[in-house]
Amino acid sequence: MLTPTITPLAHDPDTTHRLNACAYQQSALTTIANTQYAAFYTASPDPATRFVTLARRNLSGSEWHLLTFTDYAQRTDDGHNTVSLGICAGDGTIHLAFDHHCDTLHYRISRPGLASDTRAASWTPSAFGAVQSHLPGCDPRTPLEEITYPRFVPAGDNLFFEYRIGRAGAGSEALYLYTPAPTSNPDPNPNPGTTTTTTAETIRKTGEFHPYTPAPAHTPSSRPSLIQNKAIYLQGQNNNPYPNGLTYHVPSNSLHLTWTNRLFLPYPGANSPDSTAHKAQAGPNGPENNEGLYYVSAVLGNLGDDGVGVEWRGCRGDVLAFGSFYPHTLSRNGGLAREGHGVQDEGEESLNSQDPKLRVRDLPPGSGIMNQEAQFVDAEGGVHVLNRENTRGQGVEWVYYFWSGSRDEEWESSVLEGVGPGELGPRGKVVVYRRSVWFVLPVSQTGEVVVARWARERGLEVVWRGMGFDGEPLVDEPALEAGGILSVLMLRRDAVGRQVVVVAFDLERLV
Repeated sequence: MLTPTITPLAHDPDTTHRLNACAYQQSALTTIANTQYAAFYTASPDPATRFVTLARRNLSGSEWHLLTFTDYAQRTDDGHNTVSLGICAGDGTIHLAFDHHCDTLHYRISRPGLASDTRAASWTPSAFGAVQSHLPGCDPRTPLEEITYPRFVPAGDNLFFEYRIGRAGAGSEALYLYTPAPTSNPDPNPNPGTTTTTTAETIRKTGEFHPYTPAPAHTPSSRPSLIQNKAIYLQGQNNNPYPNGLTYHVPSNSLHLTWTNRLFLPYPGANSPDSTAHKAQAGPNGPENNEGLYYVSAVLGNLGDDGVGVEWRGCRGDVLAFGSFYPHTLSRNGGLAREGHGVQDEGEESLNSQDPKLRVRDLPPGSGIMNQEAQFVDAEGGVHVLNRENTRGQGVEWVYYFWSGSRDEEWESSVLEGVGPGELGPRGKVVVYRRSVWFVLPVSQTGEVVVARWARERGLEVVWRGMGFDGEPLVDEPALEAGGILSVLMLRRDAVGRQVVVVAFDLERLV
């Protein structure tokens, strides 16, 4: 059995719907250069207001240093409106996106080099720019709109930004690439008191931030909000895809995405621009309409003057389409409809989220699938997915999917016996360390959290059980890959409410 180190960060705000420790935050806990960062909401003197807070520590230490932004008041009591954190290794910028459920973008970025500047004097709100509704390098007159579930994905020296545009049952996935300026040489120890603004004018004058570049696909749509967005790469058609995560695999320079689709069923007010039913915590078109398990990968070329080439592959590794990330432009000539490799009807360039070439498993609505559960890509390129199903007729069970990445092998699936998720219970996590598969599983029936190792021959081996925890576990994948420390951000109940905590396990003791 493992004994974790548990470190409290702050009290969780007293809201009806949980705003911290939600599975679709990517990421809320991450490490770069032995410094660990966490992003979450903290309470304010006004019970109806929350503030975005960043915390950091030396990964081997226990003392967290908090930075709270009081210039933005978060007031929507909705579990969709979480905080996501990204760090660009190429220039040391820290990126935040927060408070979205079909809303205009709320985004801010730090000065270059902050992620490597561990001086206490550097950890202040003045190291960040103001909240803005556009991405660096994009036209500030055209805010990004209808955003939900933003996520940041580090990719070498670069950083991807991904989100859903649209609503549950009627949305698509959009993707941007952030690259540090080619001449950037951030100073991790600037003169005291020096701050960097992040306005579009500053970017144009200094070249400090290279623009975000939209994904190489765009499908025309009858909805104005989708027409204005030129970064859609995964198109929902009378449905919306729900990613289990988006993962960058370093050895193969590739992106990996698994998802389930939620079908759209008409509801009163669905076609009215004044309707806000879709912005409720539990709006129309719920998990009962989820269907299927899908997968796509994108093998990326090298970043150059001509952009980044993209080779899209389906759920069995077959090449489907080609495209490119071009600065300020989109690949519309071969796009994703190159002759012989088209994945859409003529005239459409985005991947169709229900394309049979992307479907791993046909699971009809009502199969018990939860959206946005978990995925992980191991060092060898194997794809691991955690979900839940009731397809055996024994109630909802955790189901683990695995594909080696080889075209000669099929996807495998196994039921995780002995630990049940509950139909709508908290989501779990799957990770891999030194070829061992690990799960962090909230157990709805008992109110505990289980950490377990899995092998095909022996099933689940529980190594820790914890009572009094809440929320959905968020894992620091860089810390795990670097040194075998399984750091998990969760909530823990105490006498006065809930605390945001980091629970850390040393997996080297068991491998």
